[in-house]
Amino acid sequence: MKFVKGFILIFSIVSILVFTASVVKQFFSYDASKPVIVSDVEEIEIPCDYTREQIMQGLHASDDQDGDLTDQIVVGSISRFIEKGLCDVTYTVFDSSNQSASLTRRIRFTDYQSPVFQLSAPLVFEEGAMSSMSILDLFTAYDVLDQDITDNIMQVDSDVNYSSQGRYEITLEVNNTKGDTATLSLPVYILPEDSVNCSITLSDYLVYLNVGDGFDPSGYIQSAMDDDGNNLDVSQLQITSNVDTSKAGTYEVCFDPTPLGYSGVVYMTVVVR
Repeated sequence: MKFVKGFILIFSIVSILVFTASVVKQFFSYDASKPVIVSDVEEIEIPCDYTREQIMQGLHASDDQDGDLTDQIVVGSISRFIEKGLCDVTYTVFDSSNQSASLTRRIRFTDYQSPVFQLSAPLVFEEGAMSSMSILDLFTAYDVLDQDITDNIMQVDSDVNYSSQGRYEITLEVNNTKGDTATLSLPVYILPEDSVNCSITLSDYLVYLNVGDGFDPSGYIQSAMDDDGNNLDVSQLQITSNVDTSKAGTYEVCFDPTPLGYSGVVYMTVVVR
């Protein structure tokens, strides 16, 4: 019994000594200094397709024990837009003791533009051939920062009656993760049932231009065919356009096969911004 008590006492003393040694070691090895990040400038300008070197420009990080930590700085977060193309970016760095430092500064995306829609087919349908649900399948959306944002497209307004001939309008909206929203109203044409006997194919049915850009609608024509698959002379198509690239706005171009003796107009929407 005395032996057991003695063993327990010795074990307790050894445990206390080991614990005390560990605490002393941690005390003397404790890193009291924290890393620091500094920036040469308060705001930087970078392209949307930026490199690590570009977004890290002008940054320096150091620690009293670890020395230079500049190459270990990481981007912690990029905020939503403060104004279009302007964000706050927060950088973080850790030292070897896992202590951190952060710095926030502003970045401006010099070539940023709002999201754009893309359209895979003309918004021209025969009566009863389309629905408000399936028309959205013709659209995709792209953003220079988020890339494909098609899943964010919403139809926010429409007066289209897909069963009655006429000119109508739909309004779409899409947003990116930075809080920028693009809205576009497009014309939709409903033609009489069985009235189309040819097809005109364009390279694009929705075109974005900058103010002052040149524009030649004939350059977008790829082909024209009758219902039997015979090629038609695209140079004979009648092109009507109200596009004015000197002013921002939404315009239309009509490609009409009537001079060839066929029916089946196709419209292109042109956005000048």
